[in-house]
Amino acid sequence: MIYCTGDSHTSLFDGGMNAYDLKLSSYPAIGRKISGFATCHFGPVTAYGFTKHKCFGLLPKWVPPGSNLLVSAGEIDCRHYLLQEKFFNSNGIRSVARECVARYLIGLVSLKKQGFNVGALGPLHTPLAMPHMQPMGTIEQRFEMVLAFNGYLRGACHANGLLYATLGNKVLRKEKYYFAWDGVHLSARALPLIQGWEHLFDGFQKA
Repeated sequence: MIYCTGDSHTSLFDGGMNAYDLKLSSYPAIGRKISGFATCHFGPVTAYGFTKHKCFGLLPKWVPPGSNLLVSAGEIDCRHYLLQEKFFNSNGIRSVARECVARYLIGLVSLKKQGFNVGALGPLHTPLAMPHMQPMGTIEQRFEMVLAFNGYLRGACHANGLLYATLGNKVLRKEKYYFAWDGVHLSARALPLIQGWEHLFDGFQKA
């Protein structure tokens, strides 16, 4: 069993996102529709504020100790917050992405120390906007931010005995967003992309 937790992109592991899911106001939203997966959606979690989220400290109450835990966060950061002037400033995309991953890593390592087998799901490039949160910067800047974020996240995971997983940075750029129902969240059409992922942690050894 893999417990998928974090932001709304965990919905893929519960059958894919739809408009009804966005109306959920009570978190965590627990789901178990797909064999081999259970989801625990925190709400709109950011990688930068992962450890500050009210649900973070309660996670051990929802997920059994020693479980395989796949965390999803970072898409909101890359689409919006990291390109805001107060974060971006004059530091450059790579510098901002590296700082965000460093903060995110604190939470991931903390979960590992609590006995979980921890993996991080690299965020997708989601160029479209949500009604309540317009994206910052250009499409090209947001794509560059995702590439930088995932690059640092992959390296950090490998260096700290964490699993890194990704669906690919360009999945939402193909076939006119065929896999997404709203240009941001993956729909049930994307389920073939995670075929076999129930074995993601097979043979994974924590360092």
